[in-house]
Amino acid sequence: MASPLHTRSHNLKGSEKSGFTLLEVMMVTFISSFVFAGVLSAYIFLGRGLAREANEESLESRGRLALFWVTQDVSTAFSISAENPGTNTTGTQFVLSVPIYDPSSNTSQVHTVTYACDWSQGPTLGVLQRQVDNGTPLVLLTNLSNFSFGYYDLTGTPVVAPNS
Repeated sequence: MASPLHTRSHNLKGSEKSGFTLLEVMMVTFISSFVFAGVLSAYIFLGRGLAREANEESLESRGRLALFWVTQDVSTAFSISAENPGTNTTGTQFVLSVPIYDPSSNTSQVHTVTYACDWSQGPTLGVLQRQVDNGTPLVLLTNLSNFSFGYYDLTGTPVVAPNS
């Protein structure tokens, strides 16, 4: 016969229960899902904020580059004319005659610098380009909603009809 110390009691009344109840597990899952959703939304919010800031920095940088080229060319130009190329009116341009320094020959030569705004992609997708003589155009700005250029005579009066 087995001694009582080696037998296992199948009576649950006197034993302790261990583990979690279904209600406790469901409450922990519910609370954890709220914490996880909060962390995930904060992560998405920060990601969007960083992307927005990077886009603003890029836009500011491209704007400064465009302003640099226009300012440099207009300030040294001795002739300007505005044109509307072709009959399809998909773009407008202004042409500057600008002396550009050539370091190889140590002289300045007159070049034609053309700023053209192309609206062929749509009314809010204008592209501003700078082209020196017949070289490759440099894209300065994209996705423009409008573009205008005006200039004044020596007395400060706006010039209505473009002329050289």
